[in-house]
Amino acid sequence: MQSLINYRSFILAFFMMFAMVTLQSCASLGYEDIDTTRKAIVVANAEVRAANFLLQDLIARRAISKKDAGRALQSLQTAKNNLQSALNAVDVSGDPVLAGSKLERANISISVALRLLAPLVEN
Repeated sequence: MQSLINYRSFILAFFMMFAMVTLQSCASLGYEDIDTTRKAIVVANAEVRAANFLLQDLIARRAISKKDAGRALQSLQTAKNNLQSALNAVDVSGDPVLAGSKLERANISISVALRLLAPLVEN
């Protein structure tokens, strides 16, 4: 059971780091290409949702206490909301500047969640 929890903790951290890399890659290319920005948002959103699912699974298995992981869950929810706002900015208004701002906020939220979870998943 402990090896399964360790594996899921590793995958959780992997999804969050991969979402950050996706958003940083998009930032380095600039947000002017709406199609590339949209694809990065969709990929990062899927990664954040997967991380959220795994974190809730670890809480359900009592591998991580809900009290300790609460702020990380909140940060992941903030990231999801920012990603959705960025997607709306791209789809509705086609505004790459607003999308870029929301993507940077999402990246910060993911980073905060990762830092909060680091001591909890090291065990």
